[in-house]
Amino acid sequence: MRAPAVARATTRLEDLPNVGPAVAADLRAIGIARPAQLAGRDPYVLYDTLNRRTGMRHDPCVLDTFIAAVRFVEGAPAKPWWAYTAERKRTLAARAKAAAKPPTAHRAHAAPASAAQADAIAALPNLGVVSARRLAEAGIPSVAALRRLGAVEAWRRVRRHWPGASLNLLWALEGALTGRSWQAVARTERVRLLLALDDDRPGARHR
Repeated sequence: MRAPAVARATTRLEDLPNVGPAVAADLRAIGIARPAQLAGRDPYVLYDTLNRRTGMRHDPCVLDTFIAAVRFVEGAPAKPWWAYTAERKRTLAARAKAAAKPPTAHRAHAAPASAAQADAIAALPNLGVVSARRLAEAGIPSVAALRRLGAVEAWRRVRRHWPGASLNLLWALEGALTGRSWQAVARTERVRLLLALDDDRPGARHR
């Protein structure tokens, strides 16, 4: 899709409505260097790509901003990002409802046995399909397994399989198990979790 003239005249991401340095950096991290490149893109796919590239689930307001930016580039009037919050909630709710429908009889046998477990992990606070996949790859396929291991050991296992796992994932896992946002965990539990990581290292208690 070709961007309208007003968007083509906008050459810097930071010149788009709602897009500041942080969001511009997020867009560049997923291959969007110019506003015109947003034309015809699915903001939900862009958001999922960002989560996958960074290994963490970003605040939904980032998705709202992506929607606003794509709509503007495609010719919609400039609106604040929160004007798209209701649309985002409706869309995600509809997708979740569709995903929750039981498979029809003729294709029920094709559904993977762990799909329900992966969906349950993805539904936890701070997590999503990318985190659920990383956990499954590390041998943690269910919420029960995650609770049994705890955030620290789960993070260590993910890190072994995926060296790019950041501490943000640790905060997210702890928040998923305690019902808090990862930002709140990072503010209040950082030292405790880091000490737990340190204590779990071989020989840490014998230094």
